[in-house]
Amino acid sequence: MKQIGRYTLVIIAALAVAGCGGAGTAVPQGAMTQSRAHKASSSSGDLLYVTYGHEVYVLTFPTLKKVETFTPPTWLGFNGASNPNDGDMCFDNDKSVYLFAHGGTKPYAAIGTPTEGESNFDCAWDPTTNGLAITVDSFTKGTWVNVYTNPSGYPTTYSSPSLNFMEYAAYDGDGNLFVNGQGPSGGALVELPKGGNKLVTLSTGTLSPYGPLAWDGNYMTLPQRRDIYRFETSGSSLTIVGKTVMKDTTVPMQITIAGDLIVGDAINQSGNGHVNGRWLGLWNYPKGGKPYTAIRFVRKKEGIGTVLVSVAPSGPHIHK
Repeated sequence: MKQIGRYTLVIIAALAVAGCGGAGTAVPQGAMTQSRAHKASSSSGDLLYVTYGHEVYVLTFPTLKKVETFTPPTWLGFNGASNPNDGDMCFDNDKSVYLFAHGGTKPYAAIGTPTEGESNFDCAWDPTTNGLAITVDSFTKGTWVNVYTNPSGYPTTYSSPSLNFMEYAAYDGDGNLFVNGQGPSGGALVELPKGGNKLVTLSTGTLSPYGPLAWDGNYMTLPQRRDIYRFETSGSSLTIVGKTVMKDTTVPMQITIAGDLIVGDAINQSGNGHVNGRWLGLWNYPKGGKPYTAIRFVRKKEGIGTVLVSVAPSGPHIHK
C-alpha cells in the first residue's frame, strides 16, 4: 500500500432528496455554542473517520489500521467535510452540524437549527479563512446558505432564485463557494465568488448540476453516478476538463478524494457482489477504475455513511 504526503481533502457523499421551499430568509441560526470536551486519539498521524450506523470508526490513513471505535452523542448523518488546514471535521445530521477536532471522539461545538421545520443539509470549510458554510432548508421560509467567516459568531445568509432547495456545498482552493440543489426548473448550481455578495447562477451545459460537490486540489468535481467530472468556471460558464470512471463502488457513492487517492464504500472485490456498503476501498485518483485494496467491516444492517480524512495539525490546534 502506498504512502502519500499532505492531502487535499474533499467529501463526496451522494444522497438524493426531493426539493421544496421558496425565497430566502433572514439569519435563521444562532451563534455556535462551544464546548472543548473531547479526548485525543492515540494516533498523531492523519486519520480516517467512517460513520457506520450509529458508530464511528477511526483508522490510520492511508494504511487503514483501526485506532478506535466510539459512539457519538447522536447519529452524525451522511454529509460532512474536513478542514485541510487543521483536520477539523463537520458532520451534518439534518438538525445540527457537529464539529470534531483531529483525533476527537466528542464534538467541541454544535450549530443547530432552532426553528421547527428547518434542517441542515451539508457543510463546507473555507481553506482560506477556516470559515464554515452550511446549507439550510425550511418548509416555510425557503432555502439559504449560512456563511460563518468566524464560526463562533453569526453567519451571513445568501439565497438564490435559482434554488428552492439547497443541498451540497464545497469551497475551492481560492475560497469560492459552490452550492447546488433543486430549483424551479430542475437542478441548479450557483457560486459565491471570494469577496462577492451574491450567488451567481452557473450554466452547466451537458453536466448535470445536481450531486455532491468537491475540490480535488486542482478542480471542482461533481459525480454523475459512478463517474466523477472535473470542471472549472469563468464568470457564469462552466467547462468540463476531465472525468474519472469508478468501478466496484456503489451508486450513490460515499467517497472522499484525498490527494491522489479515493477512499469510500466498495463492492466485494472477490466477485461475490454488493455487500450493502460494508467494504471500504482505496482507488487511485484521477485514474479511478477498480480499488487496489479493500477492508471489510463487521456484519450489521447499516452501511458506510460519511467518510472523512482528518489531517494531523502541523502546529498548535486553535479553534477560531
